[in-house]
Amino acid sequence: MTRNDCVPCKKQLTKVKLLIVDELGYVPFMAIGAELLCSILSWS
Repeated sequence: MTRNDCVPCKKQLTKVKLLIVDELGYVPFMAIGAELLCSILSWS
């Protein structure tokens, strides 16, 4: 997965009105996924 792979996902997630994030401790993800998550959560 590269940064370019995350662009469509990031655009789609910006359109939701409510994002529920649960069970993160149980799912391992790569550094790019962590960056995407941090980016999404820091938008206001």
